[in-house]
Amino acid sequence: MPQPTSLHAVPALACALALVGALLPMPAAAASPSPSNSTGERPPSIMKLASDELAKPMPAGATPAAPSAPSAAPRTAAPAAAGTARPNREVFGFAQAGALGPSSGRGWNTWDYSLLMTVAYFGLHVNSGDGNLVQVSNGTTETGWGVWNSTDVGDMINAAHGAGARVVLTIVSQENSTNMCQSLLHASTTISWAVQQMRGRHVDGINVDYESGNGPCGGSDNRTLLRSLVANLRAQMDSDGVHHHLTVDTYASSAADSGGFYDVAGMAPSVDAFFVMAYPLDDSNWSSPPLTCNSYCFSPTSPASAYRYNDDLVAQQYSAAAGAYKTILGLPYFGYAACVTSWNPNAYPQPGAAHWTVPTMWTLDGIASAPNISSYVEHVDVYDHVSRYATYHGSGTDMNGAAYDCNREFYVDSAASLGAKYDIVNNRGLAGTGIWSLDYGGGIPALWNQIATHFTLRPTAAYSVTACPSASSAFVSWAPSTSSGGPITSYTVTASPGGVSQIVPGTATGIQFRNLTPGAAYSFTVQASNAQGTGPISVASGAVTPSAVATTTYLSWYDRASSGMYGDNLHIVNPGGTTASGCAYVSGVAVTGFSLASTAGTYVSFPQGVIGGPVVLSVYSGPAVLAEQRVQYNRSFNEVAARGQGDTVLYLPWYDRASPGMWNDNIHVVNPDPARTATVTISGPGPDVVLHVPAAGESYGAWPLGTIGGPVVIKSDLAVLASQRVQYYDTFNEVAARPAAEASTNTLFPWYDRTSSKM
Repeated sequence: MPQPTSLHAVPALACALALVGALLPMPAAAASPSPSNSTGERPPSIMKLASDELAKPMPAGATPAAPSAPSAAPRTAAPAAAGTARPNREVFGFAQAGALGPSSGRGWNTWDYSLLMTVAYFGLHVNSGDGNLVQVSNGTTETGWGVWNSTDVGDMINAAHGAGARVVLTIVSQENSTNMCQSLLHASTTISWAVQQMRGRHVDGINVDYESGNGPCGGSDNRTLLRSLVANLRAQMDSDGVHHHLTVDTYASSAADSGGFYDVAGMAPSVDAFFVMAYPLDDSNWSSPPLTCNSYCFSPTSPASAYRYNDDLVAQQYSAAAGAYKTILGLPYFGYAACVTSWNPNAYPQPGAAHWTVPTMWTLDGIASAPNISSYVEHVDVYDHVSRYATYHGSGTDMNGAAYDCNREFYVDSAASLGAKYDIVNNRGLAGTGIWSLDYGGGIPALWNQIATHFTLRPTAAYSVTACPSASSAFVSWAPSTSSGGPITSYTVTASPGGVSQIVPGTATGIQFRNLTPGAAYSFTVQASNAQGTGPISVASGAVTPSAVATTTYLSWYDRASSGMYGDNLHIVNPGGTTASGCAYVSGVAVTGFSLASTAGTYVSFPQGVIGGPVVLSVYSGPAVLAEQRVQYNRSFNEVAARGQGDTVLYLPWYDRASPGMWNDNIHVVNPDPARTATVTISGPGPDVVLHVPAAGESYGAWPLGTIGGPVVIKSDLAVLASQRVQYYDTFNEVAARPAAEASTNTLFPWYDRTSSKM
């Protein structure tokens, strides 16, 4: 049956231009050499452009190095946490030579190697004339060869190996059938070169990216000679007595093609797996049902089902031909866009319109808010009900300096649609999934989350990470991760720059991150861990700048979770002459900022469901503020003032869990000290209660039902704050404990009432 065009990769240059230029049109390129190019207007050949990119001079700044050993250590990539479980299926990602460097913002240092099983360097060209690996072309070092022998590759290898992932070298031959014949006739030379480079760079195997059509060759044919190359490569790779990883890239339709370039069943005994290039299937699907367009029209780059060529069909065909355990379903981190004649699904590109390549990371990283984008809407494909596309209006100047202003449409997977296609991998029992290419996703947490949740039991990344500055510190909070592999055991919060981390329990969703440099800007990321390992890194918070000093006051507790607690607001007044800016923070739970003009007031609250303490109000800029906590509990109301740094001895007049209706009477103690635990003894009508209150934390004590009397005396080895929180029938009251310094020989109260009804 006919094969869809085999397209393999988008060049780094096109990606870089796209990311900078907001969907700049790509230059024209030679048609793909696959044996069944469809007619009609279509995007340039991904495979051909990627291969051509390798032949360019190596990028400026890439430093050649001797290939005998990788460099000593990765520069910035973090290795997997100790004990992190590896993926339970293959996760095979391509690393393009031209986009490998960390300066790209999406290169080797942004990838989560703990979620990758194999990283395939792409790649080294094979010279069809003699089978040698190409080092120099037209007097310049080729990108593929130059980057392969650079420190970037050494650092990538170390980062991958440090996390338990393998690295393989891709050898690339993409020719018409006649030139492919010449390449295959020199297979022995190519094999010797490839094995030498594998061993010299200390990588774990070889990936074969030979793409062409079948045809006669030297009394045989290309199909047979490729099968022979793979078998002989296997023998020489393993001649040192070690099993090395061997994979072959194949077209999506090849498992059902008995006469095409790839003999899938024949190569299966020699390979560890096939990387199936299930993209861009739109190039063949446009002319077939359900579309039957009269020229190229848009459709999913890699549809899950419904279309003539689709991921589920590919999975079934390869499982039958080679075995599910040797099938890697390669999925694209890219799609296509163009100016269109309408915003209908499966729109036709405008006649003569250039196509754009769209990285998946684009749709997850703010394309909708770009300044030259308007009317942006995302949709779900009407046929497979999984794949995504977007419509919008765009304007600007393309890479050739020509102005454009048009309605556009693009089809590219989102994190959610990729997750649905990962379901096919699991449901069909395939070896795993593949990614073309890692730089098109970079460090986007949503993409790594899909891998973590589909192929490991590790937690997802935390989200909505928020930071607010204070004195030499910042309050950081986040929405919790999810985990199907057991409860979250801890969160690691990391400050940047500096890379210093703090670890908090898995029940926390906030921390006061201390020991920061005043005047320096910091952002924060969060990683969750469970018994299976550590999940992906979150999106970073916005940058905040701690101050040298801050004024701080405290409240003991916040509650919008308990039954009947339906209102808990923090009212803040600025009595000073300038604007006061600060944060309100509930320890381990949440953070919110405020900015308050002179002599003005405001109030803040935390989301429904938040409960905990202490509440900290920190002003990092401007005058100190006054704050009150106003609580609505059932049909009662209470207000209590925020207080300062506390004392070592505090008093309350009475304790009562004996009188009718007095069903709750708790003594809450807040420790403002940022570093030391306070040991607190509460004396009163019952046995002494001893609390160990953590630094910047809160605890509470109570006596058993039936206890009544006073006074209550709170003694601590550090200055603390305390309050008594009482629930009487359906009412609530809180009062602050007071130090001896507030005692007076004359005390005034404004009112007494035992006359009014209900008093």
